[in-house]
Amino acid sequence: MFTVSLSKELKEPGVLVIPIHPGWVETDMGGPKAPVPVEKSCQGIVDLLYGANESHMAKFLNYDGKELPW
Repeated sequence: MFTVSLSKELKEPGVLVIPIHPGWVETDMGGPKAPVPVEKSCQGIVDLLYGANESHMAKFLNYDGKELPW
């Protein structure tokens, strides 16, 4: 709800609010069984941000750009 409210509040100044899930990443916290390498998650997030537009606003997106359910 916070994301939706914030996206509405900041729409007029032109700020996109997009929550992004990095995935289950191979880090100390994610552990060795995590299926997503750090580089893949980071690159996916960067690609997503470069391609972001108003259609992504307030949607919960995975690092690969797929929409996740709230």
